[in-house]
Amino acid sequence: MPWKKKIDEKKILDKSISDYLKKISSTLLRGFVLRTPVDTGTLRGGWVVGVNSPNTSDGSPSTSPTPPIQLGMGMMRTATKAEDKIYISNNINYIMAIENGHGLNNTPGGIIQATLRTLRR
Repeated sequence: MPWKKKIDEKKILDKSISDYLKKISSTLLRGFVLRTPVDTGTLRGGWVVGVNSPNTSDGSPSTSPTPPIQLGMGMMRTATKAEDKIYISNNINYIMAIENGHGLNNTPGGIIQATLRTLRR
């Protein structure tokens, strides 16, 4: 008797694209967090993830004892469709100054730009 299981190509493709999106996003988040200089931990703890819209939290670091990478990864798991968008942001008011190399812990090459350069390799 021939095998007659219907294959849902769209579902398989959606899952593949979604998994790839989560893999890239988690790599970016990890790079951003680990490259963020630490003085008080506010900036490093300020990385947030939104699915299908940016996370617009006020920039206050999470009071959760869970590190931002784990919180972000948990949020990324909700992206299950190929058309889902994952937003990674840091709403702490001085993130751009640090990204541009200002501050006590100078970040030559920035946090975001340096992470993106490693992803391109």
